[in-house]
Amino acid sequence: MAIESVNPATGERLAEFPEMSRTQVDGIVAEAARAQREWARTPFAARALPMRRAGALLRERAQEFARLMALEMGKPLKDGAAEVTKCAWVCEWNADNAERLLTPREETYAEAGSDLDSSVVALAIGGIPGAEVRYVHDWQAAAGAVRDGDAQAALLLRPVTVAQISEWAHARRRMPPKSTYFHPKPRTGMVFRTVED
Repeated sequence: MAIESVNPATGERLAEFPEMSRTQVDGIVAEAARAQREWARTPFAARALPMRRAGALLRERAQEFARLMALEMGKPLKDGAAEVTKCAWVCEWNADNAERLLTPREETYAEAGSDLDSSVVALAIGGIPGAEVRYVHDWQAAAGAVRDGDAQAALLLRPVTVAQISEWAHARRRMPPKSTYFHPKPRTGMVFRTVED
């Protein structure tokens, strides 16, 4: 079955793409996972280069991409161009800031005695040179990775509680990576407030 791109304003078929088989998709996902592991070992300066190039290409082709958004989604050209420019800025900002944001900091895990599972795991992994960590939502996938020889160990982490998140936020502490890796998640930017008269 082909996947069609249709102009929402006119119903005109703009393009048609063949649907991939499950095997093709699995192969692409496996290749992406392999490439990610290699990419994670690449120095930040080298990683910044393609991000800057992506930002430059987005700026150079902003009108072209804005027109494509207008055709495929009905987005006004001005809004499409603004979105492309924003995406270019995000690429450039990440190229400039990724190393600062992603480099582990000692003070992050100063709380070795924390009751957060992710904190204990992060502390332990920090002492294993070259350790590679993958997070998955499904415990069966984790167990299967060990069974199939794709991983040496699997750890099941308890999800953090709202009280723990609140405690860390009020103390202005940075939670370890993937501490809030749970589903379902509230929408990004959602704020909860009590309503009082």
